[in-house]
Amino acid sequence: MSAISHWLVHWNVSGLYVLSVAGVTTRMRGYVAHHATLVARYCAMTVSPLPESVVWTGDAAMTTEREGVSATTKGSACRGPRRTRRYCTQDAASSTASIWRHQAMDMEDAATLSYEAFCARYMARNRPVLLRNVTDQWFPRAAQWRDGRRINFQLLKAQYGAAEAPVASGDVAEYGAEERCTMRLGEYLELVETGAAGKRYLKDWHFVHAFGHDIYETPPFFKDDWLNWWWDHKEKSESDYRFVYLGPAGSWTPLHHDVFRSYSWSVNVCGRKEWVFYHPDDEMKLKDRFGQFVLPDVTAEDVDREKYPHFHEAKPVYVIQETGDAIFIPSGWYHQVKNLEDTISINHNWFNGYNVRELWGFFKREYAAVEHELENLKEIGLVGREFVDQCQLVMLANTGINCVEFRELLYAKANDLLSQREQPGIKSSGGQGRDLLLHLGYVRDILSELNVALKAVDEHSEANEVWLGVDLQLQTLTDAPNESNVSSYVCQ
Repeated sequence: MSAISHWLVHWNVSGLYVLSVAGVTTRMRGYVAHHATLVARYCAMTVSPLPESVVWTGDAAMTTEREGVSATTKGSACRGPRRTRRYCTQDAASSTASIWRHQAMDMEDAATLSYEAFCARYMARNRPVLLRNVTDQWFPRAAQWRDGRRINFQLLKAQYGAAEAPVASGDVAEYGAEERCTMRLGEYLELVETGAAGKRYLKDWHFVHAFGHDIYETPPFFKDDWLNWWWDHKEKSESDYRFVYLGPAGSWTPLHHDVFRSYSWSVNVCGRKEWVFYHPDDEMKLKDRFGQFVLPDVTAEDVDREKYPHFHEAKPVYVIQETGDAIFIPSGWYHQVKNLEDTISINHNWFNGYNVRELWGFFKREYAAVEHELENLKEIGLVGREFVDQCQLVMLANTGINCVEFRELLYAKANDLLSQREQPGIKSSGGQGRDLLLHLGYVRDILSELNVALKAVDEHSEANEVWLGVDLQLQTLTDAPNESNVSSYVCQ
């Protein structure tokens, strides 16, 4: 909260943050954490733990594999190669948690899945997937962090024991509300090793920022990362969106969608996790009767159905992530995560051309909310550029990025993509040609909207002259393909 420490921040009776600026009260929808804020939305549902021996089935023809158990299930025909799947959802027609309808999350072998196939099947369709056999190839040094199936406590203490990392208490009233402290890694590891950590969870540790990039290589499926590319290219980059999580069995993260409605990926270096997913279409079903917040723990036994009248209509999706697995979490998918064993994972938030419009939609809503809350400032003469600057300042404090910086990011990335466009063999957002052209078209349209919205803050500057050159190049591109053509393309 250091960026707004000179303002008064407190809770109001509705449970939202209240920020007082120059006598004007502003509702802040979120919390500030690792330079980014997301609206906390949870869901409430009574569920029962699934047995270890469950065979995960699906409603499409597939082969299911899990810990030596194999079975072939029957269902409607599915096009394309057969892929293993692992997850299930509750029957939406049932009001109880005891009746289940099984569906399927795709499981792919990272050694045989091509980047083009990953783009077409998952990023373009905003669909989650579990990738197997990831750590051996791209995380060889990080793989040393485990000793068999256990965390290699001695190695981590020796190499990083003096480092400081953020630790959450695990006593969660709602997402992001848990108490946090900074601990030496060696001290925290001692608690985990001796079983004294409780549910305390080391999370959001900017490991790469502290120790460099050589501990692991980002798998190629996730490399087209405009967000961390921007942080790496900023002149004064103080952070990033790359994290290490380390926690004992029982530690967990409540239900949420990721910052900015970005993508995320998570690789288990050691241990096992249970994930619960909800499709973005279920968002309104997850909220309380006021359309605001939901329960942080979807496994809670006692749910107030009067308070959460539609929670039983949402369809939870469960998946078990083993050591060496990676999970791709698409934009807007709500998820809750519980460590079933002592676990270490590496996680990135990211976005690219496939979901850039999701982020822009999120930022537009955030900016509109800030404008609405600061409207009274106009009555005391804060208009034009001063008003826009104030809105951008509040948005930055609440969200972690504002429209001004998002525009800078997009111009920089557009310039980078335009320079790559003529280079053979460059893969960005799925490769050259049609999809790259499509994403540049998205960027062009978003920049056009941003330039209108930020007209009051623009001045004739060297930076804007560079942007004019990018605008000219973007305008010379042919119109982006329509959605039906894109769907036809990515499904090939």
